[in-house]
Amino acid sequence: GTVTDNLSNTYAYVNAGTDAGTATIRCFYGRVTNAGTLTTVNVPATASTNDTSAIASVITGPFLTSPLDANPANTSDGTSPHTCPATGTLAQASEVVMAACALASNIAMTATSPSVLTQAVARANISAAVSRRVVSATTSVVPEFGNGATANASQTTASFKLDPTQALIPSLFTESDT
Repeated sequence: GTVTDNLSNTYAYVNAGTDAGTATIRCFYGRVTNAGTLTTVNVPATASTNDTSAIASVITGPFLTSPLDANPANTSDGTSPHTCPATGTLAQASEVVMAACALASNIAMTATSPSVLTQAVARANISAAVSRRVVSATTSVVPEFGNGATANASQTTASFKLDPTQALIPSLFTESDT
């Protein structure tokens, strides 16, 4: 399906996504090019008896025109900490590494430092979390999420190239639903 917003920006999926059986994750990104106030992001979900949790993270900043760098295949596991896929060597030293985790349980999650938990939702039978980390080296990054529980999870990582001549100003928009 197609991701849309109230400003008619264009979105693309980070990678093919993963269906881990009970916790599935599919992340997307967009470079906002239409002016206005972002108030709604619509994420497609197939009609089923599965629970859905969606999180939209917006970071205002000086990203390059083609910002996506690392977008490794998702990982799945059943034990905390839930280790996200490694970025591999980054294309440049100035990037934002985003990570996300979908967990088949109603449990609050944390991000392992130095990543910062930007959003987390725990609903019914599914939880989701997003973390962010601004890096200044090309060294591979491996984000993790903790929850102290054993539950099926899917994790993803993506990095986005900043314009190294500009400063980053974080700004977050969160919307989630079950």
